[in-house]
Formats: sequence, C-alpha cells, structure tokens
Amino acid sequence: MAKRKSKNPLLTAVNVIIVLITILGALLCFLWVYFNTFGKDKVPTALTSTYVNTVTDPQTNEKKAFIQVNVTSAEVGAGKNMVEVLFNSYTGTDKQALIGIGFQLIDGEVYYYNKVGATGFTPVVDAEDRFNQEEDVFLTDIDDKLFAIKLDGTHEVPLDLGIAGGVPVSIVTAITGQRPMTEESYTLEDFLKAIETTVRSNSNGTGEGTLSLVEMSSYLSIYDAETKEQISNEELGKHGLKNSYFTIDYTYSKTGVLFAEQSIFGVVKNDGEYNASGVDTNKNYWQSVTDINITEKDFEVRTSSVDGSEYLYLTTEAIYKLNLFKSVNIYIDINLDRAVNAVGFDYYALSGLKNIKSLKITSSTQKDFELLSDTLRGTGLSVEDIQTSNVNLIDKMVEVEVA
Repeated sequence: MAKRKSKNPLLTAVNVIIVLITILGALLCFLWVYFNTFGKDKVPTALTSTYVNTVTDPQTNEKKAFIQVNVTSAEVGAGKNMVEVLFNSYTGTDKQALIGIGFQLIDGEVYYYNKVGATGFTPVVDAEDRFNQEEDVFLTDIDDKLFAIKLDGTHEVPLDLGIAGGVPVSIVTAITGQRPMTEESYTLEDFLKAIETTVRSNSNGTGEGTLSLVEMSSYLSIYDAETKEQISNEELGKHGLKNSYFTIDYTYSKTGVLFAEQSIFGVVKNDGEYNASGVDTNKNYWQSVTDINITEKDFEVRTSSVDGSEYLYLTTEAIYKLNLFKSVNIYIDINLDRAVNAVGFDYYALSGLKNIKSLKITSSTQKDFELLSDTLRGTGLSVEDIQTSNVNLIDKMVEVEVA
C-alpha cells in the first residue's frame, strides 16, 4: 500500500493568505469604484440612483435644475467672497408657471431675490415679502413626480446661560458634566455656508458642473405637494427616494466678486450697478468683449534716481483687472491735473497691452509729458496715436533718464 502524503502546514497557510489578499483586493477595487462614482466629499450610506431634480418651463418645455449654486470665493484677487443659491420652483401644483427664489451671502449678510417669468431678478427688501423658512415651500419634480421641499432643518446647540427645566444651566452642567442642549433651526447663512463648503471641496475644481447625490438631509425635507405634510423616510422609500440626496448645478471661481454681472441674479448686495474695482459696468461681464476704462488712478509712481522726476506705471490691481477678461477694449484717459507731479510714462508702462482703443492725456495748463523707452512696445500704437490737450509729448527713446 502506498504511503499517504501529509499536507504541508506552511503551504496551506500561504494558500490561505493568498485567498485573503485576493478577497481584500476585490473589496478595495469595489470601494474605489464606489467612492469615485458617488463623489469624494459626500459618500451615501446606501447605493441609490441619481435623482433628477428639475422643473419644466411650461412655455418652452425647457428643464431647469431645481438647485443652482454660484460660488465666487475670494481665494485669488481683490474680489469679495460670495455664495448664491437659486431654487427654481413651480408656483403651484398645476405647474403652469415658474418662480426663481434666490439667496446671496456676502459680507456676512443674506440678500433675497425673486424672479417671475422672463423678467430679471429683483431684490426682496421688505421682510414680510421674503421667503419664510417656517412656512414656504419649493415645488419641484424628483424623477418626474411632484414634491414640495422645505428648508426646515434643525440642529442641536448648547443652551445659552439661563434656565433649563427650571434649573440654572450652570447647576445642570456642574451636576451632569455636560451643558444642556437645545434644538435650533438652521439659518439661511448656515445653509449657504454649507453649500459653499460642498462646492469648494468638490474635486472637479473651478468652472461649471453638476454635483449628484449631495447629502442635504440636515437642511432640506420632502413634503407632499398637495397636503404639505412631511413624508417619512419609509414613505419616500416607496417612491424609490431617500430624503437626504439632491443634485445641484454649480459654477465656481476663485477671483471673488467685483461686478454685479458675476451674480446669478445680476445684482450684488441689492445693487445692480455693483462695482468694486472702478471698471465701467455698462457692459456685460460675460460678453465676449469687455470695455475697460483706465485713468490716472490705475497708475503708481516711480521716482527717478537721476533727477527725482515721477513716472507712471500700471498698478498690480489694474493689471489683475485687465486679466479678468478674455477679450477687452481698453480706453485710457489720464488727467494730469490729478497727477500733478507726473512727468511721463515709465519704461514699458503700457508694454504689451492689446486693443487700446484710445489713449488721451490732458491738462488744464501747458505741460511736457515724456514717454520713456518702450512705453508703447507691443501695443500697436505710435506717439501720433495719442490724443492730447495742453500736453506736449516728448518721445525719449533712451535707456536712462536724463535731466
């Protein structure tokens, strides 16, 4: 009889380890696919489909996103930080008209805007006419079924010093070791800040995009569109929905807001002519060619080490302002009465500026004005193109200033 070969314990252990490594690898692959499919900053607790949150314009049949977000964070440049959220809602359950209800957070204050029909957005100034978080709802289709949405989220916060259950808070804290908590509604400012965090942490970066499966259960609740009664998670499950997930369309930039035209509403701080930089606002920010006016205020002064004369060159802020736009028409108008000590343009003062449509230098009294070497280099302009009034231009094509 042949002798039966015994199993090698070491080999068996190696096989077990290989199997475990294979299973772990498969699990990691699944988690990687899941994580990248459902978003890096908001991972749902259960697999679910992407909800289509839209309203349909009854006039054009165009579908509009229920939630639109615009974040212009002040990470780069001189603009202010601004967060905007626009809810596109039906005005009634008959879906015969739309209304846009928007909120804007800037300088720590929330501004309200409404849009009805094809007209532009208007600021809602009177408190009694503003959106009421406790009472008002938005109406939108979720996967083609009408629901009402309410901004009625709450959270626990420490109770202010006072009385809790008839006992001073300080005593309750001393006895229990914990400060009593109370339930408070999230403010619109809380909501807008949370939206900003979600957009800024999104891995897709700046530009336009869509975020799916954004977890908003802390802020938004779903109600029956007819009865306005809140729908439980169990009932929502029968519709194939989960209360916490919404889809938003967003735009994100890092330059901060300088002009009203950067707003979804075309208004900043209730000011349709908002202009934080001195740029002419008569032209649309988003148009392909933008007119920019440059004056003596957009120049800094360099003092010559030769004779103490002062020469003008563009400020960093002015250069940044010009770089905001892909295509510009530049209009330069310098009044020497407001730059009394300036005797000329510095070296390369305007070098490389394209599309200078006009360059004017004026004075109420007769003055000489020097153009140091390469002032107009790359502009396509010559000295003869400069318009003057009481100003005698001196073209100094030299490498150093002379007295």
